[in-house]
Amino acid sequence: MIIPYVHTTERETAVTKVISQWFDDYHDAMFRYLTRIVGQPEQAADLVQETFLRAIKVLDPAVLPAIPQAWLFRIASNLALDHLRRQRRWSWFMRSWQPEANNFAQNVEMTQAIRGCLAKLKPQDAEVLLMVHYAGCSPAEVANLNGEELGAVRKRLSRARDRFRSLYEEERGHEVS
Repeated sequence: MIIPYVHTTERETAVTKVISQWFDDYHDAMFRYLTRIVGQPEQAADLVQETFLRAIKVLDPAVLPAIPQAWLFRIASNLALDHLRRQRRWSWFMRSWQPEANNFAQNVEMTQAIRGCLAKLKPQDAEVLLMVHYAGCSPAEVANLNGEELGAVRKRLSRARDRFRSLYEEERGHEVS
């Protein structure tokens, strides 16, 4: 079998190098984030791959995004939302949280409480909580990702935290520190 020589352009080489580095840097956090959104690790893995394929197609190595993580997570978020729209699965919070408690009974109880509380939040509030507290994004990165003002994201994050805490305390019957 003869394998034809494929000539790569400078752009393709530069894009491959940049995307390869970003994949190493952000793959794990993106996979965890997408797993929380879609609820299935297999779908999340597919969406991570699709995110990086999209990035390869549109990235201009001469004009790199100021915050690569935010740019990639925006692509990932859009793909995940498209997936959810297609699947009509808007109860993704209810199936996605996996706590780290030490015994099974605590796991079940905590999982139910957290899922219930997240499901009662507005989707954009739950998203900002997950982005900041689970995916490790800063409020500035979330603002860039969503095309919002930093102050608006901080305010939404603060309100989402307060609302979640209130719901969780109500659910669990005690104050959360």
